[in-house]
Amino acid sequence: MNSTFTKEDGEEAQVIDDVANEVVVEPSEAASIQKTEKPEQKMQQFFMGFSRAEIIVMKHTVKYLTETMERLLYSNEFEVRRCATGEIVSQGRCLVNGAMNGNVGGASDEEVQKLLKERDAARSEAEKLHANYATLYAAYNQVREAANDIRTEFEDAREKLKLATAEIDEWQVKFMSIKENATNELERASREYEDLVQNHEENVKGLRLRAKRHAIELSSKNEEIDVLKKRVEELSAICDQLIEDVDLSDQMSAVSMDA
Repeated sequence: MNSTFTKEDGEEAQVIDDVANEVVVEPSEAASIQKTEKPEQKMQQFFMGFSRAEIIVMKHTVKYLTETMERLLYSNEFEVRRCATGEIVSQGRCLVNGAMNGNVGGASDEEVQKLLKERDAARSEAEKLHANYATLYAAYNQVREAANDIRTEFEDAREKLKLATAEIDEWQVKFMSIKENATNELERASREYEDLVQNHEENVKGLRLRAKRHAIELSSKNEEIDVLKKRVEELSAICDQLIEDVDLSDQMSAVSMDA
């Protein structure tokens, strides 16, 4: 007969089993395993506060308790079913060592009651463990679905990022082409402006030289006019003097003729 006892003493709890080769796991060791797995502490909120080591221990404990309960429930039991409908025709418990439980040579009533209590306790604990395991499994499925959703969103975001990167590269190529064309046009306009400024300066210099030459010519013409005016005045004075002399000589000749 396999038996399971649980000892709880404040901070320590262990599973004691008389089955050979059964591994005894203490929560203190599980806690040490949990401490070494610091990255998984963030996932405990999805697993009802249990660590991975505690979940593994719980899983094996549930398995063991289930097997023990099945052995307690169905050991030496039989049932007869109809092949056509599966209806139970008869069921009961076989003889153990030639007698039924509670009879002479069999187990005593106290042992039977003790075993029944152990069976009920094991069944209750197994049901609790099954419920906890089902809750953890549901939480695990939720986490897995969330992880799959996150992975899908990540893939979508990565594809969008690739498209955005390709579009940015395309716009960058267009921008560089426009920038190069604008730079070339600006350089050409700068050269044309410099040529225009140089031509303007040369034209202004030529016009200034022409204006200066015309000013010099005008000045020389004015000087020549002044000289000619003086000559004209001198010639006019000479002509007036000659006219006066001629008039005087005519008068004198006329007077001489009268005498």
